Amino acid sequence: MGLKHVVLAVLVHAPAHGYEVHQRLIETLPVGRPCDSSRVYAILGVLRREGWIEGRPEPLARGRVRTRYRLTEDGVRALRAWLERPRAASTLLRRGFLVRLAYASGLARDEACALWTRTVRSIERRRERADTSVPDEAPLARLLRVRELGQLDVELRAAREMLDRAAGEISCSRRPSPASPPFRSSRTDRSSASR
Repeated sequence: MGLKHVVLAVLVHAPAHGYEVHQRLIETLPVGRPCDSSRVYAILGVLRREGWIEGRPEPLARGRVRTRYRLTEDGVRALRAWLERPRAASTLLRRGFLVRLAYASGLARDEACALWTRTVRSIERRRERADTSVPDEAPLARLLRVRELGQLDVELRAAREMLDRAAGEISCSRRPSPASPPFRSSRTDRSSASR
């Protein structure tokens, strides 16, 4: 996830100064993705140099000044391009899934079948949880949830394909039933699936 673009998404609704941007990021980023304030200010500087945001100084007490940032038209275009950009399927696979792929190649067929059965079930459960929207969900939280759904769909297709390969060569009992069709709410999901 490009943090520059997430900062743009934070600023899309209302101008904010650096501290407010940092607080909004803390509230909306997934747990485990810490973002310190120095990094936020560095990103704001980069975005300003690129012309994606502009800063307006606001006087405070005792002669101090703080800068309130807002998106420029170029910033809005950059954010839209990022949101619509398709991602390759390989970038959607998590590290844990890639480890399973590497590990499964050394397993016996019945062990591989059991591994992929468990993997499919695990991804289906995670996808079910991620597919549940929250009332009054913030736009950035929704964006992150939709992107996670796309990621899980790619992994689920790959895991089912691996299970079908393993099951095609041996009799595999207790195969999971096919879940609901993959989430297809955006161009990103369809284009990444074809790669």
